[in-house]
Formats: sequence, C-alpha cells, structure tokens
Amino acid sequence: MKKITLISAFALAALVCTPFVHAEDKPAAKTEKSSKSAQKYTPYAGTVDSVDKAAKTVTIKAKSGDQVLTVTDTTKIENVVTKKAATLDDVAAGAYITGSFEKKGDTLEAHSIHLGKDAPAEKPAKKGKAKATPAADKPADAPAEKPAAPAEAK
Repeated sequence: MKKITLISAFALAALVCTPFVHAEDKPAAKTEKSSKSAQKYTPYAGTVDSVDKAAKTVTIKAKSGDQVLTVTDTTKIENVVTKKAATLDDVAAGAYITGSFEKKGDTLEAHSIHLGKDAPAEKPAKKGKAKATPAADKPADAPAEKPAAPAEAK
C-alpha cells in the first residue's frame, strides 16, 4: 500500500511541475529573438540636406541632428505614394524621408528609404496659462492727464 501511495505522489508531482518548467523556457526564447531584431535597425525621419551620388550618401536633418546615411546595394528605396521601387536618383534635397539604418562601426548603412511622405506638421505649443509679462517689460503708457479742477462755486 505504501508503494502505491509513494508512486502516485511522484507521478502527481511530475505532472504538476512539468508545465511550469516548459512554460518558463519558451517565452525567454521569444524575447531573445525579438530583442535581437529590434536592435538591428534604428528608425529615422528627416529632411534631405544633400545627396552625394558618387559616394552613395544621403545627409538628413533630423531632430537628433544631422545624419549621414550610406546607401548600399541592399538598401530598399521605395516611393510610398506610388508603391514602386525608387533609386538614389529619386532622392532630392528638401524631400522628407523615413526609413531605418544599421550602425556598422562609424557608418550608418541605410536599410530602407521611404520617399513621398509629407513632413509631419509642427506640434502646437501646449495650451496652458499664459505667462504674465512683468511690468518692466511692458512699454510705458503715456502719463495720465490730471483731472480738471472742480469749478469754483460763485
């Protein structure tokens, strides 16, 4: 009787613990894969400052500062309006572009360049209480005229 109880207890423990051991392993593997792919490419957005077709570089003005992107044979250039492939010849100064790059040493290799989007509108200033202007900053008003003297009673 003791053997059956002991075997049943081990079997029950094995069944109860097995899902927890496997459940811990699977999400960790997915997290590693997603973090590796997320770290590979960095998104960018900005206005093209210049294009050097000989050096195959595009300089953009972004919020984070100027960035020089190197265009490679594997860079995907697309016009998002027409949904057609584009070339470096289609990238012009003043155009707004988005995409992603991969940092290799000191070089930012463009993975993708998306043309045809309009630059996002400037965000309006946050609404809040208007700052009171100190009196010293205001221009001085003309001096007030003295009120007329009351008429003398006769």
